[in-house]
Amino acid sequence: MPKLNRFEWLKAVLQCADLNSSTKAVASALSVQFTNDKTGQLNPSLNTLGEFLAGMSLATIKRCLKQLIECGRLFRTEGRGAGNHTEYALLTRCKIIPFRRKKGTPVSFPI
Repeated sequence: MPKLNRFEWLKAVLQCADLNSSTKAVASALSVQFTNDKTGQLNPSLNTLGEFLAGMSLATIKRCLKQLIECGRLFRTEGRGAGNHTEYALLTRCKIIPFRRKKGTPVSFPI
């Protein structure tokens, strides 16, 4: 899977009209505070998210995570057993295809 820019992901999530403000706050915390740029690792515990998002209950955080998963913006792998952590992955709703052109040819866009 290609590396996804966490800030572009957050910008797309914040523009979703069908997500509430609590879900957008959780998405902001996930992308800005907890995503590791070098490894792409994203695995905060619910308690860690609750401490960071002071004033938001664990039930609300769970609901927000569920909403992000259901709308196709977040993938969750459940950690079972000792030493296994729940991991998350940021997802886009479409496949991003890079624009390619022959080297040296000018780029023109229709107006």
